[in-house]
Amino acid sequence: MEEEQIILRRELLGENDLVTCALCQRVVSRSGARQVPGAEVGSPDAEYLWICSACYRQLRAEEPVEPELTE
Repeated sequence: MEEEQIILRRELLGENDLVTCALCQRVVSRSGARQVPGAEVGSPDAEYLWICSACYRQLRAEEPVEPELTE
């Protein structure tokens, strides 16, 4: 069912308006996605990746890991 919706959206909106989330692999509109640095989502080889708004919120909700200071 989801595949049919993707095909329909591509026909209506065009191929360039849809992107695949780098984290959850959902197909979303480009306007509803966020572009983040690849290193931020675990892909240091990629300069930027598209992620959906749900994954972006989850990514921003996580607390950054502070490095341990050695004295």
